Amino acid sequence: MKNRVPNLNEILNLQKISHFPPRVLLDIHGVLFNYCRNNAENCEHVLIKWKELLDESESILKNGSFAYVLYYYYAHYWTIKGSRTPQNTDDWYNYFQERTIYCLRKSVASFEHMTPDDTYNEMIDQILTNLGAELADMGRNVEALGYFRRVLDLNNGFNMAIGNTGICLLELAQSTEPLLEKFHLLQIAKSTFEKVQDDHIVTNENITKFEEAQRVTEIHLKSVAKQLSVPHIGPQDFPKEMQQEEKDYRNWALQNNLFLNLLCEAKLRDEAASDNLTLYKSKQKKESDFQKYIGYFNHIIEHFTISRWFFYEGTHPQLGEPHFSEMRISYSDLGDDSIISIGKQKIFASFMLCYSILDKLALFINDYFDLKIFQRTDLNLRALWYQDFPHNKNLRKSVKNFMDNPHLKALYWLSKDVYYREQHEEIIEPSARDWRKIRNHLAHEFIRVTEKEWDDSSRTCDPNNYCISYKELQDRCLSMLQLIRDSVVYLTLAVTHEETKNESQHINSYSFFDSQFSEEPINFSK
Repeated sequence: MKNRVPNLNEILNLQKISHFPPRVLLDIHGVLFNYCRNNAENCEHVLIKWKELLDESESILKNGSFAYVLYYYYAHYWTIKGSRTPQNTDDWYNYFQERTIYCLRKSVASFEHMTPDDTYNEMIDQILTNLGAELADMGRNVEALGYFRRVLDLNNGFNMAIGNTGICLLELAQSTEPLLEKFHLLQIAKSTFEKVQDDHIVTNENITKFEEAQRVTEIHLKSVAKQLSVPHIGPQDFPKEMQQEEKDYRNWALQNNLFLNLLCEAKLRDEAASDNLTLYKSKQKKESDFQKYIGYFNHIIEHFTISRWFFYEGTHPQLGEPHFSEMRISYSDLGDDSIISIGKQKIFASFMLCYSILDKLALFINDYFDLKIFQRTDLNLRALWYQDFPHNKNLRKSVKNFMDNPHLKALYWLSKDVYYREQHEEIIEPSARDWRKIRNHLAHEFIRVTEKEWDDSSRTCDPNNYCISYKELQDRCLSMLQLIRDSVVYLTLAVTHEETKNESQHINSYSFFDSQFSEEPINFSK
């Protein structure tokens, strides 16, 4: 029986599964998944056994080449479990969705352990697509697009990711104010929908939704095109007079989606290579009390663009020779391969500026949405939403006044990716603890950066000396920069939503569907 996949009844009677080969283990979870998916109303006893076997499998597979598949099944367990549990409509929080996202992120993080023999491309496509769909369901369309494009870079014919991309672009177009941005987003959405085809993953229900979204896109596109007072412009290259150094910088920021510009999501070029986000342009010259928020926003833009440039300089040493301030300094050689450079310090400065932006976002949200938090010294983006964080995680009454704002909901969920305290916090971003360690050691202790990967054997005897490789430091800071950029985009959309929601014109809004599953599960034991 060791190499044979047990049937459902045999699985339910298993006392342990550690003797099964990894591929058979995965097929066991496939059997349980298929049963629960097809019998969601009457599968409680199977769900209990499935969770028991998932936990046991994690101890076996979590560091192996099949870990990504294990967490894929974990995510499905939480999705099915959540579908059976009534949700509180008076709260944004959804425990089961939180667990689903965490497991999908763990799955993505486990891609690095894959071997060529244990790589199933369609499953990778589905994992990334499902994670994007979950984020989009929270209003986090900007981040969702990044996952869908990652899928399409691997497989440009994965139709669920194509259709989801179109819906995200449509939702962003519906949410933004400037007509030219609307036009470009709708234009790309229309051409995206035209590429969707039916297959074994895209169901008839999906096709119907994509076709309806395409119809709405075309209606809005015609309307916006008539309103534009300037000629429509297509993708443009950078001006010929622009210096190569600036082109390199702008190309890098475009590649990493680091401009405060929604046209980054449309993958345009020169039009997207600027920070043109503003707070609701229609109101800027009409109401003096709005000037305070424009001032706040200017500070946030300034901090972000400086943080982005510091990171770029710190990670591109080819920009110039060592600065004279780095010369004629006597450092003691401890033989620990530590990097000592201005470039490293610029990455540190970029990282710390990102954390300061998070606090400024919290202050902005508190003041603009009148959340009535008067103790500003304790204000942070993680605790902002709750009456008594971390002890009471029910939404503040003042926050509940804005539950119709999908972009504020996106900020609420994004705040869960930021980690402040060791106790009482559920983590849904696997990098969150590392971000916090870097921040705390930069602010209060010491941190050592080396060129190569390190392990505990390379740690010095000083427990306050946190060690990290130069590549890992860059990766952590870049992901933080992207998180900050996306949060600023959501902030502008949240303000636009509030300023326009009382206007007479109603725009249809599309929300994401549940993650979809292949009709033909992979048989791993073949």
